[in-house]
Amino acid sequence: MAQIVTLLSILIFGYDQSIAAIYIILLALLNDITMIMVAYDNVKPSRYPEKPTVAGLLTLSVFLGLLMMFFSLIFYVCGFYFLNSAFNSTDNYRQTGIYLQVISPSLTCGPNILFFRECDAFFTC
Repeated sequence: MAQIVTLLSILIFGYDQSIAAIYIILLALLNDITMIMVAYDNVKPSRYPEKPTVAGLLTLSVFLGLLMMFFSLIFYVCGFYFLNSAFNSTDNYRQTGIYLQVISPSLTCGPNILFFRECDAFFTC
């Protein structure tokens, strides 16, 4: 979530891009809905204990967050050159493009956490 706040701050203050309040509300709502699915997960525990390291988790999350923010900034800057003329002239078109770029990882990664944790549903471990 920090990469989204950083991206929106860069776009608002650096590029003078306005973001509609409804997009921020929908972003928070849809992001929280994917986390609720993880909270009620009924996965079968593994036979051996998992040993995640905090340093590894933080390093991976910071790296992926910066990568997502970088790609979203590239999308915004390159949109003026490669997308249709509505991206250049219409503020609503840019806002919708930014929203879809930012919300897509949240909507796809949340369900994937559930799909890949359970071995019996679609594949065997």
